[in-house]
Amino acid sequence: RDRFASLSVKNDKKKASLVSSPLSSSTPVELAVNADGLGEDAWLCVSLVDEFEQPIPGFSGDLAARVKQSGLKQPVVWSDGKTAISKPEKPFKVKVSYEGKKKSDVNLYAVYLTK
Repeated sequence: RDRFASLSVKNDKKKASLVSSPLSSSTPVELAVNADGLGEDAWLCVSLVDEFEQPIPGFSGDLAARVKQSGLKQPVVWSDGKTAISKPEKPFKVKVSYEGKKKSDVNLYAVYLTK
């Protein structure tokens, strides 16, 4: 939270993403990000993938979340308007992709998982 370090893109013309380690929870969880430089020309696309990095239906592709507002704890809102990931049945990973023509403006400091 102190912005000691961040992940960013050096070249707007190349694809850029990161994938977390496997996560699991016996209760519903929510995601939030600490990021700046977000807007209409630069955003984070957040999706969930399984342990083999295959998309999880309802949380990937056209249904992935798009975070376009900078902030210290910006909630990840899925395309259906929900923030909760209802009781995950299996381990999952969080995939964050940098998107937009100015994606090199984005600095990602943290991804939070809360119960």
